[in-house]
Amino acid sequence: CEISYINAYVHENRKKNHFDLDHVLDKGNCPLLGLSLMNFVPSCQCCNEKIKRQETLGGNDPSKMYKLSPTSPEYDFDGQVKIGVVICKLPLSPGFMKNKDCYSMNFLTIDNDYSDIVKKLHLRERYEYHKGEALRLLDLAESYTEHTIPKIAKLLGYSEEQVREDIFGSNFVNDQCRCFKKLRKDILNP
Repeated sequence: CEISYINAYVHENRKKNHFDLDHVLDKGNCPLLGLSLMNFVPSCQCCNEKIKRQETLGGNDPSKMYKLSPTSPEYDFDGQVKIGVVICKLPLSPGFMKNKDCYSMNFLTIDNDYSDIVKKLHLRERYEYHKGEALRLLDLAESYTEHTIPKIAKLLGYSEEQVREDIFGSNFVNDQCRCFKKLRKDILNP
């Protein structure tokens, strides 16, 4: 879902984590895979304990389970689901954040199996709650266009890439495994 951080940290020389290990195939229905390392994926606590629970993504269909498992080479959530912002009514004043109630989040799913994941994990509702990040990115993208970034770089004596990083923070998000990585990618690289 990318709504919670999934990360590791060191405390008193001991490595700790801030995520659950989720069974892709539920250990109750698939006990032989209960301890298989290929059946574990990092998961935020909300998705693992409160939403997915004992359900197996893909139901009882082995081909769907394989395709929807994040450990599978066939898994392609980024390619099958696009996240966007939809205008619900005409904005009253310029700026996305100023008109937060005029927008809603939308998920365009190419494959129905991925549509089931979006529904099961309540991603529309959860991203709708956090749409402020999407609107903030849209405001940044509108303020700092491909035409203004070279001018800012020249004025500051920085490279264009450094100016983009300072404004949008894409490398920071990627390097630090911050949440909303896919949302940022879909909005800033349509």
